[in-house]
Amino acid sequence: MTDELTPTDDTTPTDDTIPTDDTTPTDDTTPTDEMLAIAIIDALNERRLDDVIARLAPSYRAEWPEGELDLDQAALREIELLTAFPDTHFGVERVSTLSDGRVLVEATVTGTHTGLLSLPGGIVVTETGLPIRLPFTFLMRFEDGLLESERLFFDQLTMLLQVGATPAARSVRAGS
Repeated sequence: MTDELTPTDDTTPTDDTIPTDDTTPTDDTTPTDEMLAIAIIDALNERRLDDVIARLAPSYRAEWPEGELDLDQAALREIELLTAFPDTHFGVERVSTLSDGRVLVEATVTGTHTGLLSLPGGIVVTETGLPIRLPFTFLMRFEDGLLESERLFFDQLTMLLQVGATPAARSVRAGS
């Protein structure tokens, strides 16, 4: 007589027979918001601007230190900065998801000021050949795999001092 409580090989659960609910991802290829944030920054570092724009929602909004920009304005601002600092690179140091679902990316931006730097208010700084290195923070919100909005935090005065674009920076350089 066989013991009916002994499991047989054909009743052992496998990955495809374990029930899942709707909140359990079944496809490991679905990128997380953190992965999407890194992909955008990587594309920016590699100058794949079409890839960056493809990951932005049509209703995308960006809060820069000088104000809020829509998709077209933000794209133009990015191009202006990449023109001023064509070797711009964001070195990502930390990525985390906040309790409200937004992604926080802490980075250091580096570059060399070899092009015209257009600033708000019509100010243009000619190329100085000087390097920049400053902390940069992205606070990103994704919806349905697209970047819906972001806040960009960096110290514009530090950037201007590093490229010698302020009277204080010019007097320090003259005295050294």
